[in-house]
This record gives sequence, C-alpha cells and structure tokens, in this order.
Amino acid sequence: SYAVPVHICIIAPPTLKINYAQPYVILSWSPTNAVLQQSLLLTGPWQSVTNATTPYGFIPNATNKSMFFRVNINSDVICIGP
Repeated sequence: SYAVPVHICIIAPPTLKINYAQPYVILSWSPTNAVLQQSLLLTGPWQSVTNATTPYGFIPNATNKSMFFRVNINSDVICIGP
C-alpha cells in the first residue's frame, strides 16, 4: 500500500476593523500578513492596496468616499509544506 502525505491548514478568517479619528479613517486587520484590497463596487473587481500595512489611514475625499475594503489571505503563503 502507498500513503500520500497530506498537509491540512486550518486558517481563521481575517478580521478588518474600521475606526474614525477625524479626519482619518483608520483600517487595521489581523493577521498582519493579510493583504488589504479595495474596490469601487462591493462586487469588485478588487485590487490590492500597494504598500498597505496595518494600521492604514486615509482621509476620505470625493474620489474614495464610496470605497469598499476587505482583507484577503493567500493560503499559499501561510501553508508551507514540510
């Protein structure tokens, strides 16, 4: 008989917290290696925010006042084989 090695990773979903410290909106997330993404529409398309680290702050303006944010985890980065 032959057994195939299997790696199982159980990953908690990322969390995103939003705070307001006038005039800034402050986004913070966990885990810290998750990627912050933004979109003009809730349905996407989603784009990664370049060089964003937690906490991430911005001042709302006419361009980004209707912006949606999420955090995404790349499981290939978290789950590394033996």
